[in-house]
Amino acid sequence: MPTYYYGLIAIIVLFLLFIILRRTKARHPDESVLSPNRRESFRLKFNNTFCDFQPLLSDSRQIGSIRDISSDGIRIEAKTDDLCEKSLLMLYFELQDETFIFEGIVKWKRNIGQNCYQYGIKFINVPTYEQNRLHMKLRIIKNREAQ
Repeated sequence: MPTYYYGLIAIIVLFLLFIILRRTKARHPDESVLSPNRRESFRLKFNNTFCDFQPLLSDSRQIGSIRDISSDGIRIEAKTDDLCEKSLLMLYFELQDETFIFEGIVKWKRNIGQNCYQYGIKFINVPTYEQNRLHMKLRIIKNREAQ
């Protein structure tokens, strides 16, 4: 088989991969809504919104209070001292009757009083369309608060 056939086969394979990747992106058209610069995300403060969280190596869920949230992460307050930096956990919360489930990693922990701790949690392994869904929901809430 002549050498140029291998080059031709490689070009065909790359072309097919390009088509497949383009079709995959088309399934989630809202992915292009957000800027790739995540620093443009904003934090929205909450007072009476709760979440459940579950460390990945535990069977029990615990309750926390959401203090603020962005499309990149969340700050919660809880009575548990069980979490430490780099702990992995699942977060379950609802914003205006819309449920969100995210995996997160604890980036920092602060003792803010007797049996009261705050945790800064970064969302990880979140599909772009889920992150965009949260971002859009936060925008809606922010716009309603501004009115």
